[in-house]
Amino acid sequence: LVPHHRSTILDFVPSVFKALVRHLRDAQGDFSTARLAIIGGETMNPQDTKAFHALWPDVHLVNTYGATETSIGVLWHRVTGPVEGRIPIGRPFDNIVAVIVDRHGALLPQGLAGKLWIGGECMGLGYLGDAITTAEKFIANPFPELGCDMLYRTGDLVAVREDGLID
Repeated sequence: LVPHHRSTILDFVPSVFKALVRHLRDAQGDFSTARLAIIGGETMNPQDTKAFHALWPDVHLVNTYGATETSIGVLWHRVTGPVEGRIPIGRPFDNIVAVIVDRHGALLPQGLAGKLWIGGECMGLGYLGDAITTAEKFIANPFPELGCDMLYRTGDLVAVREDGLID
């Protein structure tokens, strides 16, 4: 479909990406029109990214993270070259903040794992007809320096790596 429709931007979950890479490698598929492949929704496999880069080195590959409550994609990381270990989910897009907190809601320093909270221009308004869950997940921002009114508690466990990327 990519060459037929002259697609330039592709968006897949990693399980579909894996199948696509395998299929196109075996079929020697044509990605000549593609410029950007966005992957998100599941953990990326480093071997799949390595195979993709070997076949289509000119196509930018971006790992994304997000939740439906925060406009799907809110963090991103451009995957370049061979990857050792896990692929990070990256940094927040513009107008978005991401913080990592402990079980008491206190900010954690780099390297310590904690819960991910997201805020900024990406926020949903809550859950229609479910005020209780809305109050649990969408909270008033306790960190005024972030510059947003509300934060969404994703429930995901993350840490900031030494290079500043969220993993």
